[in-house]
Amino acid sequence: MTPQAQLQESNNVSNFTQKEKELSPAKEVENIREDMKVLREDLASLTQVITELGAREVNRVKENVMDTSKEMIESSTEVTKKSLNRVENSIKERPFVYVGSAFGLGILASAFLKRK
Repeated sequence: MTPQAQLQESNNVSNFTQKEKELSPAKEVENIREDMKVLREDLASLTQVITELGAREVNRVKENVMDTSKEMIESSTEVTKKSLNRVENSIKERPFVYVGSAFGLGILASAFLKRK
């Protein structure tokens, strides 16, 4: 900044402070009221922006949770189907082993139930 610009700036500042000194108490109160009104409007605007950002973040998290849960359900469904297919194939390969096992478990269960 050039010396002339600095001088001009200091003159502007001193003129401003001189004008501020000349204000009446009523004018100062009016200025404060106007400042408070502007502050209230700014605060309302900030509150609205923060609320909108929070809502967006909640929606983003909700979508992520929904996507992740869908992926987990699909994955568990796929694993369950594979396991079921393996069990079915195993039963088809050795049906008598499974029928005998079921029969044996039935006998054991009835023996335990009779004891009580």
